[in-house]
Amino acid sequence: MAEPPDHADSQAKTRVSAGSDPVSAEDVGEILDAEGLPPPVKDTLLDVGQSLGHPSIYSTIGVSPANGATLVDLGPAPSTEHESNASTRIVSPHLTESARYDLLSEVGRGGMGVVFKAFDKDLRRNVALKISRADRATGRSHGRFIEEAQVQGQLAHPNIVPVHELGLDPRGRPYFTMKLVEGRSLASVVRDLRRGDAKARLDWPLSKRLYIFGQLLNCVAYAHARGVIHRDLKPDNLMLGDFGEVLLMDWGLARVLKKPDEEAGLKVDTSRLQTPGDQTLDGQIVGTPAYMPPEQARGERDKIDERSDIYSLGAILYELLCLQPPYAAKTASDLLSRVMSERPLPPSQKNKALVIPRGLESICMKCLEAEREKRFQNVRELQAALDEWQRKLAESSTEGVGFALMGKVFVLALATSLYLVTAMTISGPENIDLRTHLVYPGILSAFLTLGFGSLLEWATMGVRNAYDGTQAVLLWTRSGVEGDHLRGYFAAEACRRAKWVYLLPCLGALLFALVSRSNFAAIVTVQMFGAGLMCVLAVGLVEQGTYRRLDAMGEVPAQDHRDFFWRWTLTAGVIGLGVLGMALSGWTFSHPTDFAQDLRRGSLTLHLLAALIGVWALGHIAHPHAEMMKAFKALFSRRLSPEQREELGPMARHLAQNAVIFGAVGSITWIGLHAPALGKGVLAAHFAMGLTPLLAGMMWAAYFRWRGGALNTVKRHDNLVQRRFLAYIDKPKTPARGLGLYVLSWLPFILGALISAVVLIRNAFK
Repeated sequence: MAEPPDHADSQAKTRVSAGSDPVSAEDVGEILDAEGLPPPVKDTLLDVGQSLGHPSIYSTIGVSPANGATLVDLGPAPSTEHESNASTRIVSPHLTESARYDLLSEVGRGGMGVVFKAFDKDLRRNVALKISRADRATGRSHGRFIEEAQVQGQLAHPNIVPVHELGLDPRGRPYFTMKLVEGRSLASVVRDLRRGDAKARLDWPLSKRLYIFGQLLNCVAYAHARGVIHRDLKPDNLMLGDFGEVLLMDWGLARVLKKPDEEAGLKVDTSRLQTPGDQTLDGQIVGTPAYMPPEQARGERDKIDERSDIYSLGAILYELLCLQPPYAAKTASDLLSRVMSERPLPPSQKNKALVIPRGLESICMKCLEAEREKRFQNVRELQAALDEWQRKLAESSTEGVGFALMGKVFVLALATSLYLVTAMTISGPENIDLRTHLVYPGILSAFLTLGFGSLLEWATMGVRNAYDGTQAVLLWTRSGVEGDHLRGYFAAEACRRAKWVYLLPCLGALLFALVSRSNFAAIVTVQMFGAGLMCVLAVGLVEQGTYRRLDAMGEVPAQDHRDFFWRWTLTAGVIGLGVLGMALSGWTFSHPTDFAQDLRRGSLTLHLLAALIGVWALGHIAHPHAEMMKAFKALFSRRLSPEQREELGPMARHLAQNAVIFGAVGSITWIGLHAPALGKGVLAAHFAMGLTPLLAGMMWAAYFRWRGGALNTVKRHDNLVQRRFLAYIDKPKTPARGLGLYVLSWLPFILGALISAVVLIRNAFK
């Protein structure tokens, strides 16, 4: 590297006590002598700058460690034979014995300068005073130090520390003073979070870290508009004040781009910019390796522009998400090599223990593209992407219990009406007994499904965890994106497990009906499957809503290998019900009318259309309209690129699951409408045709999975959601109140299930 990065300002960001004792003259002398300083000179900074080949004229107000409160008397500007290109005014070069600043303490040092906390005796305030290091007294280093003050002084923005004065000390070294910000750096916050500090997790949640990042974006966008590239963006250079200030520091490596087409007055002008041959050469590497883009790591100066800072911003966002920098290595050379040759792992893979929203991760990884053309082209584009992510998150967060319940009622009405119409049309109203279907066995089946399903849920999850999951789902504010406590992911995983639990009592009832060959048991079993499927739909929709609210749809495919078994179990159960109906009807497949036969031949087409409508309706309950429109447009497009297929995958898998469930609902509705009329002219053909909705759903599921590139559902995945669920159970945060009321509210269903089981057994063997 040509020059090491300047860490003085980053070290200066540590908190300094307001009551620090002033540094004595002897102490300052030791500090300055330790730096190998030259003896005091009589030259003005103008003379120093000209002698080094960097024409500049600056204030020469002396800095003294001793007391002294008189205001420096500025004399008339001296004449000089050198013509200056600097944009600062000419002031007196004469030094006086009484200085304006008292140095209180050193607060940091780095490769180019030392930063002191100083007291301004004229304005009666503390300031930060940065002074050039004597061992860096080369022309290029002085020029860069002076340019830092000029750039920072011309960038007037709330997130940039204002520069007060640029001058020359009695020893001939340039210095500048600026606002003293007391607080801490963003890097220190990340270190506390990385250590797992409980107070830091409470004080610096993801939402607050994103607010800080948003302020940084405003600052960088302003600098880019003035033609300034920072080139050293990193958490160490972001200062967080005690009263909400967010300030970008260390402009020592900033590069001012020459853009002649910019409007006058917006361009930042510096002395080094006006001095030919005084710019960083190609091949020189400046900056901090872990946060610099590949072109900067290679020293390709001509390729450094706004997109280089975009890469560094992505590296900062990366660390805010997973609390680790994108790259790590033992030596700087190894680190540079990794930056130039490797792409960092996604944040969710770098730190699997943290909750990282999928949308933010994709934005972060786009910033970290090795090719500049693939990154965001400017900060405004990056801000727009973040705004869009927050808009979608806010849109999904407006859902509530009322919306979810309305959606479930709509799905139930849609499924029932579609299949009721087709069943009555094909089979005839005389073969359907609605009264028998809805009244007496319906009550028994509801109690059996809900009561025994709840008992099984409590047995597998525990009563307290089941209660906590119910609360997290009903109280949507408890499962937001602030997922450090993992309760939102616990709610989603609890829903995933609970929705399939309600099928187990149905399978038990089906086994009992097959053994007993009882019409009454068959009717109750069909209705239990109907109730169980309604529970699967209801809980599944809440599950998807919770996932989307957490912006964690990327985790849904990882569950397929577990849901795969239950979907096939559901399919086998529905087919078993159809076979049972055929057997109880005497295996008679003949049908009395040619009209009905024609309709039967077209029934699969009708059910394919009905299943597609059902999938569309279910999708709109679990996802925003824009997402569904985009997904359906891609599913039915002629060609899909690999990128589109990868993006479509999670949604395609979700729609495929809905297609199977909706097809099963249709078959259960169809079979359930015929089962009460067994022995009254209902044929085996009616039950055989009742399986066509399920077949239609399976066909759509296969199509969706094929288009989404997800036909292989048995493939195992590292299930992040399940691990977070288990991590939450290890240290649950179950509310202390309400558990007793929760148990009492479910007690009637459990007692009703036990009584209904007795009634079912008695009626089956009459």
